[in-house]
Amino acid sequence: MKFNFKYKKLVSVSISLFVLIFVFYKTTVEHIDIIYTNDLHGRLNILPKIEYYINQKNLDRGRLLLLDAGDFIQGTPESDFFKGESMVELFNAISYTAAVVGNHEFDFGEDNLVKLAQKAKFCFLGSNICDINDNLKPYITNYVVKNVGSVRAGIFGLLTKQARFIIAPQHIKNVEFKDEILTAKNVVDELVNQKVQLIICVSHMGYDEKKRPSEIVNDVLLAKEVPDIDIIIGGHTHRTYRKYIGKTLIVQTGAYGEKFGHLRISVFKPIKKVFRIKNRFISTNKLKDGETLQKIVKKYVAEVSKIFDNPVGFLETDLPHYRDKESPLGNFICDIMVQTARTDFAVTNSGGIRGSLNRGELRYRDIYNICPFDNTIVKTKLTGKDIKEIFEHSVSGKYGILQVSKEVKVVYNLKEPLGSRVKELYIKGKPVVENQIYSVTTNSFLASGGEGYHWFSKISLDDTHIKVRDVIKEHIQTRKVIKEKPQPGRIILLLE
Repeated sequence: MKFNFKYKKLVSVSISLFVLIFVFYKTTVEHIDIIYTNDLHGRLNILPKIEYYINQKNLDRGRLLLLDAGDFIQGTPESDFFKGESMVELFNAISYTAAVVGNHEFDFGEDNLVKLAQKAKFCFLGSNICDINDNLKPYITNYVVKNVGSVRAGIFGLLTKQARFIIAPQHIKNVEFKDEILTAKNVVDELVNQKVQLIICVSHMGYDEKKRPSEIVNDVLLAKEVPDIDIIIGGHTHRTYRKYIGKTLIVQTGAYGEKFGHLRISVFKPIKKVFRIKNRFISTNKLKDGETLQKIVKKYVAEVSKIFDNPVGFLETDLPHYRDKESPLGNFICDIMVQTARTDFAVTNSGGIRGSLNRGELRYRDIYNICPFDNTIVKTKLTGKDIKEIFEHSVSGKYGILQVSKEVKVVYNLKEPLGSRVKELYIKGKPVVENQIYSVTTNSFLASGGEGYHWFSKISLDDTHIKVRDVIKEHIQTRKVIKEKPQPGRIILLLE
């Protein structure tokens, strides 16, 4: 009997203690949530799924931030046809807090970016996006300070300085991209002085573990140099990762809305102290659509489907695309470009090709999705010396390699120092002669100096004003069926 009494008393005390702990936890600990996206590239269909997830989880809007790490407006007919207005309408409807301006937000020109910022009910971030006099651009918010539950959060954004090389120069004539680290230190100092408890950087710089260290600032270096940042939400590099550098959590969800992120932050309310951050990547392929945003999406889809969903031909083999090696799709596109322009050879940048073509019926939408930029075919002339320098630049590690037409064979040794990696270079089966002039086809982005290719305009430029995607469409429509992959073996990468 004594044993039973002691046991019951112990159970009673344990239950009371558990209740006290539970009540203490509920009254002193709160959770705030951050839903984040990056590199949506005009995928309108992802936003209704986020709406559904927020409603399903019954997330408290007073303790919720929605943030995007850039490149959200460009990449699909439903977004591009309206120059990003459709994405801004959806961001407004779901109540995004802020989005950093990515390099592709400039694709329709800076004037269009100004119009989008005026329509947006959320902030456009980018603390290092300035005019030539170092003044912050008027469409940019330097930082946001927002009370989220009991926490005072400070949010700012950064765009990689490399944007100057990957945005068409005509779109950034009066734009400067300041040093990312110095800018971050200045902004974080201001936020610390404002006594915020949580500092978030929404970064369109990203991190790619496959790339060798270089002078390019990435999210890992940012975390090391500015350790007072609590969370860096990254974009630009299309990678999925979650890692800590010191106390700073760095996350990115990949690209195209295949996943979005959910951060749950636990706060000890008496001292407003963050003591735990949990991250989840949420796959969108099995989520239902929220009704409110789906109605908006359907409106835009209906407007463009008549143009973009008509069949143009049939592909009997997959044409995959790779940025860091020879690409069957890159070969296919370059061969079409050189046939159109009738020059000695053609090159195009890997980054201008945004996906692969899969076997089956092809619609204009499929072609648009791989070539969403309004790049045109440009004819130029280059010396053999310039051509060799261009191919050296191609394997500098800063951007994807150049894709080439069938007239080219280039052999690289990637173990050699920069500037000495081209070991063999042939045009139409003959070694390139340094003082000989060659005719070359490229796209308008590269011709204007994009990705640092300043060589194309040295002798002459002839812009045909024919869009690259239009000649691809015409090529497929004329042949109706594409049966074989283009001839491979154009780019040889040696690692010894």
